[in-house]
This record gives sequence, C-alpha cells and structure tokens, in this order.
Amino acid sequence: MGINRKLFAILIGIGIVLVVGVTFIVKLTLIVSAIALAVVFVLSFLISFLLKEKREDERIREEEARQRASEELVEKASEKVNALLGGLADLLLKMKIEALAPDVIARAEEIVEKLTALLPELNSKHAGIDFTFTVNQMSSRYLSKLINGYIALTPEGREAQRGEMLDSMDALIKEVDQIAKIVEDQNLDAFDTRTTFIKRKFLSDSVEA
Repeated sequence: MGINRKLFAILIGIGIVLVVGVTFIVKLTLIVSAIALAVVFVLSFLISFLLKEKREDERIREEEARQRASEELVEKASEKVNALLGGLADLLLKMKIEALAPDVIARAEEIVEKLTALLPELNSKHAGIDFTFTVNQMSSRYLSKLINGYIALTPEGREAQRGEMLDSMDALIKEVDQIAKIVEDQNLDAFDTRTTFIKRKFLSDSVEA
C-alpha cells in the first residue's frame, strides 16, 4: 500500500513536470512564433518600402532622361529652324538683287512669311519625325532649287517661264496652307498621307512646274 502511494506520488510528480514543461514549451513556441511573425512583417515592410523607393528613383531618372532628350531635340530643331529661315531670307535677298519680276518676288515673300510662322511650331511640337523632316526639305531644297533655277535663266527665259513659275509658287503656297492646317488641328493621321504627297510633288529629282 505504501509502495502504491509512493508510485502514485512519483507519477503525479512526473505528470506535473510534463504539464509544466509542455506549457513552457508551448508558451515559448508561441513567443518565438510571435517574434518570427513580427520580424517577417517588419522585413516585408522594409523590402516593400525599399522597392517602392527604388521604383520611384528609376521613374524620376527615366523622366529626367526623357526631359533631357526632349530638350536636346528641341534645341537641335531650333538650330535647324534658324538655319532654314536664314536660307529663306538669303533667297529673298538674292531674288531682289537679281531684280526678278515683282509678282514673283511677292509670291516668294508670301511663301517665306507662311513658312516663318509654320516651321518653328512644327519643329518644336513634332521634332524628329518624317513629316517634319519632309516639310523642312520642301522649304529648303525644293524652294531653293525652284528659285535658283529661275534665276539662272536669261531675262528672256525668265519672262517666258514667269507664268509657270507663278503656278509652281502658288502650288507651294497652297501646300504650306494645307500643312499649317493639319498642324494647327493636330491631325496626326494626316501626317503620313501629306508626307507621301510632298515627296512625290515637291521632292522628286526634277522640279515640277
């Protein structure tokens, strides 16, 4: 009987130790789990914050790069426009020095006036595209070839070709008006169609009358 009591007491003691031990382990596990979850949460927050900051830095750098590229493009376009307008002014001066017919000079002045209004806006808003390049070429190469070819004629030849010359200049005035209209309306869909027309009409190997 005494042995049973002793055994019972031992078993009770072992049970209490096990309960306390398990409770301690469970509590410790819960604490460790809570700490681990807190660490994971903090690390996730820090990683998310750092990634957001990195993306924002990359976005700012990309925006700055685009801005620099745009400014460089506009600057180059501005230099191009200044060169174009300078060339047009030289052509007008040359026509007056050569004492061309007043109506021919008047047409040229109208063309230059319209181009002076058009080219800065076109090259500023639509720099670097084929449409702008083509209009610039029409304003310089075609007009220069047309006028210089006319100047190269004898006085008799100029008079004989004056009507044809005026028709060519009227066609150019009409085209500049068309271009100004689609630029003003921001009709981007018409750019490609107009580019093709200008190349065919004004930038072929020979000057069309």
